Amino acid sequence: MVPEGYMVGVKGNEDLNRVFARAMPIPRGLFALRYLGADDERNPPRVSVHVGPDVAGDVHLLFAPGAEDGIMRRPGDAVVVSSSGDAMIVVTIFVGEFALSDGVKLKIDQLDKVSGRDGELVRASSGHKKKSQDSSEEMPIYLSGHIQRRGDVSLPAGEWLGGRSSRQHIEGFAVHWPRRPMGVDIEYDCSVSGQGRMPEALTGGFIGTRARALSIDGVSLRLIGENAASYKLQAEAIFSDGTAVRSSASELVAAPRDPGASLVGLTVHVQ
Repeated sequence: MVPEGYMVGVKGNEDLNRVFARAMPIPRGLFALRYLGADDERNPPRVSVHVGPDVAGDVHLLFAPGAEDGIMRRPGDAVVVSSSGDAMIVVTIFVGEFALSDGVKLKIDQLDKVSGRDGELVRASSGHKKKSQDSSEEMPIYLSGHIQRRGDVSLPAGEWLGGRSSRQHIEGFAVHWPRRPMGVDIEYDCSVSGQGRMPEALTGGFIGTRARALSIDGVSLRLIGENAASYKLQAEAIFSDGTAVRSSASELVAAPRDPGASLVGLTVHVQ
């Protein structure tokens, strides 16, 4: 069997115009053979991959679109190998005229099984799903937006967009959740003076306007997704008439008491 993350270091002597090959056994399965690196990065050897003798019907090779069939020309190239049984591929190294070394590093990974690293990621994701509703751990969320007379701004996690005492209205904004767990997201929308309700967006999407002298006169945010109940939304919106609206555990729906007031401050946290 091919070990998980199996890496091959192929290195000959320093002679130029050298060609050499090695056979690589492949068991039944789906694999990715990747060209990771070359000792001579400026003139990397070409790597040819072909099916070994007597197994042509058992092995299929798939190269990237536009790639020359059978050739990996530089680090970063890869080939997918599908084998219906124990078989063999032949890897040949071609060293160009000006190459200083024929050393290359290849790595083969099995794609049709869960690797140890994949298992760790799945377990970490499951841990997020089981997160209790009363946990005090805060998720890093940051805001960006367009503010009257300030233009576009992007803020560190946890900081207000605008603020309680701000006199400039927020014209548009986006909510960013870099390490958002699986199964939960923030959906948000707003109404713009003279324009009505804007389309909803998910984290990363911008809503509102930019540089049009239009203000936001209503905003809503809500947690959605199959695991939304495991998290708590903590959001607050401030309007120019002094209206301050805080979220429930899962939703914020905010509008000013004065119909002509505009949004001047917004903060969003998730626990």
